[in-house]
Amino acid sequence: YDKFRLSKEDYALLKEREDKIKKDSTWRKKDSLAKLNWVPDLNRTDQRKIRLTPASMTLGSYVLAPAGDKLWYTAFNERTTELWQLDLRTRETKVITKLSGSDIRLSPDGKWLLLQASGGFAKLEPESGRITPIGVRSEMTLNPSGERNYIFHHAWRQVKKKFYDPKLHGVNWELYKKAYARFLPHINNNYDFQELLSEMLGELNASHTGGRYSPQNPNGDQTASLGLFYDEFISGNGLVITEVIEGGPVDIAVSRIRAGHIIEQIDGTAITADADWAKLLNRKAGNNVLLTVFDPVNKERYEESIKPIANEQGLLYDRWVNTMRKMVEKL
Repeated sequence: YDKFRLSKEDYALLKEREDKIKKDSTWRKKDSLAKLNWVPDLNRTDQRKIRLTPASMTLGSYVLAPAGDKLWYTAFNERTTELWQLDLRTRETKVITKLSGSDIRLSPDGKWLLLQASGGFAKLEPESGRITPIGVRSEMTLNPSGERNYIFHHAWRQVKKKFYDPKLHGVNWELYKKAYARFLPHINNNYDFQELLSEMLGELNASHTGGRYSPQNPNGDQTASLGLFYDEFISGNGLVITEVIEGGPVDIAVSRIRAGHIIEQIDGTAITADADWAKLLNRKAGNNVLLTVFDPVNKERYEESIKPIANEQGLLYDRWVNTMRKMVEKL
């Protein structure tokens, strides 16, 4: 800790003295004995903490140079991931390059870093700043049924090994493995496979157990969210707003939109009872959309530009937490 806090100049003087001492055979014997009997000092560890990054960041991975004089780490910003270098002697920081991934690795000799950059891999030489792309080409033959068979038995073993109740709620876990495994040869897709997993895990009668399957369709619809609840039971044209979700795109000081107002148009297209209005928000996340809204109380029609979000799950979770908190306080 004391050595770490030294300036570049003070550390250089200390290292020079240590190099001279190391040539003494008597010192080498004492040093070997000291290392053998070394015991960490755990007193006042809370007072020996030092912040390394210059500002608050969302960090990914990090690598410390073998000499302990440099630290490389990845940090996320709104649009990309950056690789930073911190000189632990001078406290100078700089961004070396932008990355496509957050993982970095140091070479065995400590002379270069392996990066994920531009959709592939690259070799970075920190001293020169030179980045060299690394060509990688590989093929994989996937055995889907074999993969599902492995996951099935892996999940079964994990439950047997790690379930909070050693008696597994009194379930004959071996019996259920055999009972459900016989269906594996007849499953040819991951949707049915996650149903099978959920059925088997459901035999435990325990919370938060089951299989999940999230199909990936890059060309599918991506409906953006305005952060609103609507009255789904009222027929006719337009969307009657029942609630503005707290923290959502519409929950801003300048917005006039309130519960009870009716959205009549999205980007100039009327919302009618005979068409699915959700398609009007397809691939609109992060882009401004123009809403035409009617206020039935004041008999006033107005327009407002809103930037929808890609996913409202976080808003709904926060809403649930706040609802439960209010319920508890009331009780």
